[in-house]
Amino acid sequence: MKITPRSKRTRPDRILVYGPEGVGKTTFAEGAPDPLILDLDGGSGENEFMRLEQDPQTWPELVEVVEKLMNDEQPFGTLVLDTLDAMERMLYAYLVEKEPKAADIQEGAFAYGRGFAKGLEEWRKLLVRLELLQRRRQCIIITTCHSRQRTFNNPLGPDFDRYELSIQQSKSTDTAGMLKAWHDSVLFCDFETLVVTENKGQLNEKSKGVGNLRETVPRFMFTERRAAFDAKSRHDLPFKLPLSWEEYEQHSKPRTCEDLVEEIETYLSDLDQEKSKKAEEYLEKHRQDHGKLVELKNRILTMKETD
Repeated sequence: MKITPRSKRTRPDRILVYGPEGVGKTTFAEGAPDPLILDLDGGSGENEFMRLEQDPQTWPELVEVVEKLMNDEQPFGTLVLDTLDAMERMLYAYLVEKEPKAADIQEGAFAYGRGFAKGLEEWRKLLVRLELLQRRRQCIIITTCHSRQRTFNNPLGPDFDRYELSIQQSKSTDTAGMLKAWHDSVLFCDFETLVVTENKGQLNEKSKGVGNLRETVPRFMFTERRAAFDAKSRHDLPFKLPLSWEEYEQHSKPRTCEDLVEEIETYLSDLDQEKSKKAEEYLEKHRQDHGKLVELKNRILTMKETD
């Protein structure tokens, strides 16, 4: 057994993109290198991209496609699974069809969470196959998912609503949590929503969101977790970026300390005098510490976002 010197293990990204209907999740994936898109929920019929002659209609068909793609000679640079929630519907239909004592994924033999637990096993098997496919083909893997709003039971204060993946999650069988952990980047995407307050200062004061039109309103992806949504990335990404593959690819490239210092210095003038002075002192102290510079940059961008 040979142990290599300290080094990074590099492989193509695994990216999960989720958000509301029509925000541009599939369009993001189309921008990736040579994408092969499995249109599992039939939502991109009018789009032109590399696709199979017949997309999988059942869970066994999906598993078979993944296994065949491991050795397929046709080149592709990115495999896109569109969407995870469609895959979940396929999976549960397959499990119920196989089990004569269950009419639903939560009934009969599948009651008390047993159906969800069985589903989790099948998800794990598929992820192993996808890992093998990625190792053999050296391809990027992008998955998409719709979002939904759900009330979070906050143990430290008032409850609040947040966005989450529109797939099964519970304390005992958290499919969503497993899938988020498997991906390198989890990007929450949304339209820019402008909030207009009517009758401000009066008893009938009311706020409403406006401008949710795809043609005119910018769309963004968020790369760090906040109270309202989950997000992450193993890359040095800004908290908020325009929703496009080009933006993701550009900001995912490795950055030197010199690059980060130069970028941070451009942000200092946007801060108030006190914050700018503290940031300058921190920058001077950690000019050669890549981790500290990334932390400072993200902190400044967050302050700019909230000011």
